[in-house]
Amino acid sequence: MKKYTKLQKLDEHEKYWRDCGRCELAQSRKQVVNWRGSPDAKIFAIGEAPGRDEDEQGSPFVGKAGRKLDGLLYKAGLRPNEDVFIANVLGCRPPSNRVPKVGEVKMCRQRLEWLIMVVEPTVLLLLGGTAALRIAGITAISKWQGHPTVVEMAYRQKIRTYPAIATFHPSYLVRIGDNIEVKKRMIKTIKKAKEMSCD
Repeated sequence: MKKYTKLQKLDEHEKYWRDCGRCELAQSRKQVVNWRGSPDAKIFAIGEAPGRDEDEQGSPFVGKAGRKLDGLLYKAGLRPNEDVFIANVLGCRPPSNRVPKVGEVKMCRQRLEWLIMVVEPTVLLLLGGTAALRIAGITAISKWQGHPTVVEMAYRQKIRTYPAIATFHPSYLVRIGDNIEVKKRMIKTIKKAKEMSCD
């Protein structure tokens, strides 16, 4: 039997989901946005959904929020393309960047869980309220920001537990104008994720 590398598996995954029509977002998106970073990363960062720039370019976190994320990762001692695997709860952009609907998240859950199973990270970094809620059941991101938790993920009847930690979405910094205190809290949380990935 042929043994596939992680990159080959991710390429197959991308081909499989390229023409996804499971929900109404297929009607308005330009393309399914999958991932960026390293398949060998120990930290798997999960955001909400692609925005306009991501839908155009086919890669997550490439717009203003992406530049903020990369800056935060560097400040925390991580290289975005080598030390982190980055994806979103949704693979398609919701119209006008609205919050994903529950049904859309459910339809896309298998895609995300499959990515996690392939990458095999040691910690999940949840970026923003949607990722925190849909992955870890966290309803108050400001309360749970920086506090480790554990989540269960299932794929093809395999259930695994993953340490996870949530922080604000980088777009929050874009909206509020790069608040120094919020930025410090986010960097501290990312540093904690880095420590957790080494445990």
